[in-house]
Amino acid sequence: MDTFLKSQNPWWTDHDWTRADPHLTAVEGKAYYFQRPERDRLLKVGCGINIVRGPRQVGKTTLLKELIRDLLVQGTPALQIGFLSCETIEDFKELEARIVPWISGHESGGVLILDEVCFVREWARAVLAISNRGLLRKFRVFITGSNARDLKESSERLPGRRHGGLDVRLMPLSFEEFRSLSCFALLPASELVDVYLKVGGFPHAIRDFSEHGLVLDETYRTYFNWILGDASHYGLQEAILRQFLIRIHQTVASRVTWKSLIETTTVKSHETALDYVEHLEDAFIVFVLYFWDPGKRTVVTTKARKIYFVDPLLHWISLGWASGAINMWNIACERIADPNVKGKLFENFVASEWRRRHPSTQFWYSSKTGKEIDLVVPTATGLSLFDVKLSVDATNSRQEQQLNQDVTIVTPSSFQNG
Repeated sequence: MDTFLKSQNPWWTDHDWTRADPHLTAVEGKAYYFQRPERDRLLKVGCGINIVRGPRQVGKTTLLKELIRDLLVQGTPALQIGFLSCETIEDFKELEARIVPWISGHESGGVLILDEVCFVREWARAVLAISNRGLLRKFRVFITGSNARDLKESSERLPGRRHGGLDVRLMPLSFEEFRSLSCFALLPASELVDVYLKVGGFPHAIRDFSEHGLVLDETYRTYFNWILGDASHYGLQEAILRQFLIRIHQTVASRVTWKSLIETTTVKSHETALDYVEHLEDAFIVFVLYFWDPGKRTVVTTKARKIYFVDPLLHWISLGWASGAINMWNIACERIADPNVKGKLFENFVASEWRRRHPSTQFWYSSKTGKEIDLVVPTATGLSLFDVKLSVDATNSRQEQQLNQDVTIVTPSSFQNG
């Protein structure tokens, strides 16, 4: 038996393996733990290739370990569940060499789990070759990765071989999921949005706040190193990546052109800006809202766009990169007291929350008179328009109309009240 594979599958020889598993013991019985609904969906699938995508350190491996535990409880034989962490696998040839002997020994089928497969160069070639030999016909396959483009393009090379497998996105906790945690049960509802704007929805940051009342410097460094490591893996330069993250932090909630984005940077090419922003999108670090053309009822990619962070924690990491600050929690608490900073961060937060509900149909709009609508969500019956404000008073509380319909004003209090 492959000792490398055996070391990653302790349930093959140890019935009490969960007691020593670092991913399961880190969340078992913890007040900051959120049970992902995706787990039940994955547990019910039949034979086929399922893909779970999402940023690093968001809980994908923990989800897989919970899935393994549940499969064992349901009666799946331990030796029929094979798990392989792919972070040290160099290319498709090594991947194939690692897993084919194990798969071949289970003609009756089983469960194959490949974690963080994007680290493997041309990984889809291995899966395709194995599938073409008929070896995966009786297997439930679960593949995770942290690069959306890699997973999308690679999975498209497997036409007809996924057999209806699921595509699942695992993201940082939304505000609704965040406030459902028992560790926030005693926190006044009026403070929840402010806490989320400082902590965000990544599991390690939530754990820190639950146990220490702040996000530890070590956690900021963990996620910071993830951003650098992913960029290096795809051949990007750290210095240029740093400049773009700083510029995105500076321009968040503002419309930007490629020309304005590269201002104050050493980058001269719009193409370079596009390449780096696309990488940040693929790595689940930022997302882009494009201009909505109401006449054509379509998006216009050539006009200015808005770039937001996927999670508040990434906003603060980029600020730390820009300022060189070490104690980022104190900086975050100081900066969020500034209404201008908080207003931009709140708009980012609302855009991110709405994007979860409408992942491919969300834009922004500005009229000829300069009146801006922060969020445009096309629906089956028309449009939903939203204007994000930190607070309302007599001067800005009046219901407005744009594009011949009402604009809904979103504030922290209205958001936390649903």
